[in-house]
Amino acid sequence: MLSTAVEIITNVFVRDLGHLLGINWERYRFFRDQNGVPRTRRIPKSNLPATVSSETQSAENPESFIMQALNPDLPADLPLKTKGIITLPTVKEVVKHVFKAPNAVGLRVEPASITKPFQIRFDPIITQDDIMATDLNDKSRISMLSLAFMYDTGWYHVSSANAERITWGYAAGDDFLSTTCDEFMRIQKKAGKPLAPFCGWEQYNLPSCLPDHSGFGLCNIRESTEGNIEPPALNVQLKLRTYSGPEHPDKRCPIIKRSPDIRLANRLNDQCKLRVKETPQENYALEYFGSSSICVDHNQQAPLVFSKDVESIELDGYGASCHYHVCEPMFGLRIHFGNKFVYCPLEGGPVVVEVNHGKIGKLSGSILCPPCPKICPEENCQVGHPSVCPLSREDEA
Repeated sequence: MLSTAVEIITNVFVRDLGHLLGINWERYRFFRDQNGVPRTRRIPKSNLPATVSSETQSAENPESFIMQALNPDLPADLPLKTKGIITLPTVKEVVKHVFKAPNAVGLRVEPASITKPFQIRFDPIITQDDIMATDLNDKSRISMLSLAFMYDTGWYHVSSANAERITWGYAAGDDFLSTTCDEFMRIQKKAGKPLAPFCGWEQYNLPSCLPDHSGFGLCNIRESTEGNIEPPALNVQLKLRTYSGPEHPDKRCPIIKRSPDIRLANRLNDQCKLRVKETPQENYALEYFGSSSICVDHNQQAPLVFSKDVESIELDGYGASCHYHVCEPMFGLRIHFGNKFVYCPLEGGPVVVEVNHGKIGKLSGSILCPPCPKICPEENCQVGHPSVCPLSREDEA
């Protein structure tokens, strides 16, 4: 209990220190580029920062920090029809790279920052777990977004050597940055694409990987008003209602969360990096738990099936499982199933699994690989290998 309390206090301290050193509307007037040139207007005689309003800011320096008021392009259900966007040059480049959003103009701040300019924060819908976001989670990460912002203030020298990998919303595209999560999910559903990093009723009972692939959980979706939590398939009265996640009920952002629910009671463990002893008789998905394990989602179009002799066990209710992985130079992400492995496409996607694990049994079906840079250092994800990945191979080690 004491250890947990210390971790929470430390987390609060790190997050608030980051906010104090970085995002503050008053300090913004003192930002400089890397040549020492002020990013905002100065009073000619004194060279002191001029008072710049949010209405005039974007016209004075588009590569600084802009407020867009009463933006007609915003969804009508956004709590405030205004949005702030950090358009500092390094921040913008990191945003484009991480979210694979070539049209991004910058990084959105939370709507409340418009009316509370001394409490500017990254929008937590986009930057979950970042120290510059609003929410205090299990761990506040110092990511390249935070470091890019610090660098663009002109006050700090930064090093990316220990920056934590951004997994929340990785490669989610332009729509992820420019819409509410509710609208983003509608767009994804219409295009037949995954809802990640958000989730829907399909994942209410079916486990899915957490955004950082450290384990799996269930969608914390619920009806946004008081009432029955049963999904529409079981309750026809709820089909036309609005649903949300408890963390952001006004923004309707259900997400995958770790769950003590009985629905996960039949699994070996839901935390991939927590070492447990795998019992072959129960380890139908050939899982591995430990520091080198990651969560992998199953392809529901071709669920995994475990078979031994004449017995077959369908794992269509598993949803996700934990597996040993290797970030291999020249080949990228390699995922192991017992003593066999498959290579993942660099961009992620479905991969066939056909494993004959001797006396233990056979495993067949398909998994959904995460994009290589989401798990591995980018230098391991640069070389293209065949778009059709090899089938399961025997581990040479």
